[in-house]
Amino acid sequence: MKAKIQDEKIVGVNDYVCFKADCEICGKIIDINWTEWNNSIKEITIQSGGSDPQYQEIQVILASDCWID
Repeated sequence: MKAKIQDEKIVGVNDYVCFKADCEICGKIIDINWTEWNNSIKEITIQSGGSDPQYQEIQVILASDCWID
């Protein structure tokens, strides 16, 4: 599955995107799903924090809130 992010760019699983949490974070897309409340909006599941599992975080972000830096 693909998702449209800011600037009309299309991304898929294993692509890297940035998003704003407490600060700007970049991570790898590990899943893309439709939201339950609106079938036209996609959620992106992003893994950030590097390759060490101890520091990895999983975030679920709306595709429209992501960009490529």
